[in-house]
Amino acid sequence: FIGLGNIGKVLAARVANAPELTALSVFDLSPAPGQELEGSYAGKVTSAADVAAAAAGAEVILTCLPRSSNVKSVADELISKKALAPGSVWIDCTSGDPTFASTIAAMLDEAGCTYVDAAVSGGPAGAAAG
Repeated sequence: FIGLGNIGKVLAARVANAPELTALSVFDLSPAPGQELEGSYAGKVTSAADVAAAAAGAEVILTCLPRSSNVKSVADELISKKALAPGSVWIDCTSGDPTFASTIAAMLDEAGCTYVDAAVSGGPAGAAAG
């Protein structure tokens, strides 16, 4: 899970609560939210040092970032570092620009990753309520 801001952190906690989940790697530019989640879900959540480490070997990548340009930057980095697992799925919860989402989807498709634009709304309260 990449992007642990006001909404992302709440969504990541909801994912971590899923009983079928065995491991969740998280990353944010600010290390505090990832460390907090790691402490709350010891043995299940790992706070990664960077986006490539968070995505390494992941079947599913979730992002919740401030802008679509941030998502593109992360996609560019993961593609250039060949950090995307073949056949992985990228679920983007960013409430961003649909045109930009199409560009990102095409980039990721070329890299063998399926992109799902799953923008969220309702703020942190909506994320907590599900």
